[in-house]
Amino acid sequence: MEYPGTKAITDDVLNIPTHIDRALLSAVLLIASMYSTMCDAREWYAKPSASLRGFYDDNLLMRRSEQGKFEVYGGTFSAGSKFGMRSETADVGVTAQAIINRYDAPTNIDNENYHFKLESSFNVTERNQFTLNGRYFIDNNIGTQFEETGLTQFLVERTTWAVQPNWTYRLSETESLILDYSHEEIDYEQNNTNFLNSYNTDSVSLNYTNQWTERLQWFALASYLRFETPRNKSVTRSQIDDPFFEVIDDTLRLFLNEAGAFEVETESLSDMYSIQTGFNYAHSETWTSNFMIGGRWTESESFQSSLFNFDNPDLSPRVFFPPTLQKDSGLGYLISVGTNKQFERSSIGASFFQDVRPTSQGQLMQFTGITLTGDHKITEHLKFALNASATQQTTAGGDEQNTRFDRDFISVEPKLSWRIDRQMTLAGGYRYRWQEFSRDIQARESNSVYLQLNYNWDPFTTSRY
Repeated sequence: MEYPGTKAITDDVLNIPTHIDRALLSAVLLIASMYSTMCDAREWYAKPSASLRGFYDDNLLMRRSEQGKFEVYGGTFSAGSKFGMRSETADVGVTAQAIINRYDAPTNIDNENYHFKLESSFNVTERNQFTLNGRYFIDNNIGTQFEETGLTQFLVERTTWAVQPNWTYRLSETESLILDYSHEEIDYEQNNTNFLNSYNTDSVSLNYTNQWTERLQWFALASYLRFETPRNKSVTRSQIDDPFFEVIDDTLRLFLNEAGAFEVETESLSDMYSIQTGFNYAHSETWTSNFMIGGRWTESESFQSSLFNFDNPDLSPRVFFPPTLQKDSGLGYLISVGTNKQFERSSIGASFFQDVRPTSQGQLMQFTGITLTGDHKITEHLKFALNASATQQTTAGGDEQNTRFDRDFISVEPKLSWRIDRQMTLAGGYRYRWQEFSRDIQARESNSVYLQLNYNWDPFTTSRY
């Protein structure tokens, strides 16, 4: 039996050269631009690492019982290394990692992920510093989409590339001006089970910081974000196992025994302008706090249409969302408050936030939530850690009505780690996840236990004087 979540068989071999060509071209251009700096490197280094993880999850894909919820036993092997060079004026590092996931599941969700990252900084003059960061990922939506959208129903390949230049200018010993730019493109594989939206973002910000006192730093920030999803058409078979289709009317349910496919077409464009201010404060050497508040103005345009094509030629296609273009705008606020306290053997932190993020749902979404973190060193080698968060997700536009993607979700993860020696660490833990969509008929939850072994080799270094 083929399950709805099964990945469609595609000719992946034909796609590999495209991925390699883009990554190779970016690497060649980057190395060429940094050649003179790299020739003057005083130190070259490599930091390899590997990990092996085994786990059990009673609902990895966060489905309801009637959607075909199933248990999963799985294993993950990852290996990679950071390669880099340092000089008196530059630090350049490139990280490459391969992640192999295998599952004992009734549907084929095995996958391989590849991550490439660049981190570089250059002290151009005494007052000018330039950084250039970038990433190129080939991964999937199963392990990466939960926090962003909660949609993990299908195995869909995702390609991400981003570039982030940054310029910092020291106005004085206590004042700095920071200019940031970021461009990101996320592209999803198109098949008959995918309705996730590929999207592009461009953002620019100007940040002024002032170290008023030894303990107090004040900052003011102005930023602009453009979020765009290109015209996308997706086709999904008639299994109604996703919150996207929870909004269908009762008339459609009369036809659910008829085979067919949903055809959904979407496109969107959003602009967000924001102004923020805040401070970082050190109460003592072991206690720090931060606060930020700001306002935003969001303008959005979205196109959407949807119909159901019956396989039965005697039935005409049924339109559920006729082609429409909606415009929306609205004011909102941004806030972030956090504190962290270090003790002799423990640490604890808490934060509250409200921000806006691009999502593969084709909309800018507002996230409001709290996070709690803590750890305690039980012995010299044994440590306990706890991470917990609760978040509410709503549309960032001016429309106050709930959308099909509005949701609440909770995550709690206690963990024990044992440091065997300088290179090797063994960790085990439990993870609980819960989420509920505003237009869903019931909440979904997941319980998982895991055991993970990490090995970090000592850095390999070569110095030249």
